[in-house]
Amino acid sequence: MTHVFQLTHERPLPQGGNEYFLIGFFATKEDAQEAIQKSILLPGFCDHQEDFIIREIEIDIDKDLI
Repeated sequence: MTHVFQLTHERPLPQGGNEYFLIGFFATKEDAQEAIQKSILLPGFCDHQEDFIIREIEIDIDKDLI
């Protein structure tokens, strides 16, 4: 099985709901963590450093069925 790591920034909005930003997909969790370190220097992200989420996503799940 193959995996990628999805990096998003998801923060609650004052009026309710959430704001989502897809940062990207990475080959390793370490690559995603490096992207966080770069992103926290940018406006909008630096004030919400705790709102980054890394999700491991399995790809090619049905590859053996084809």
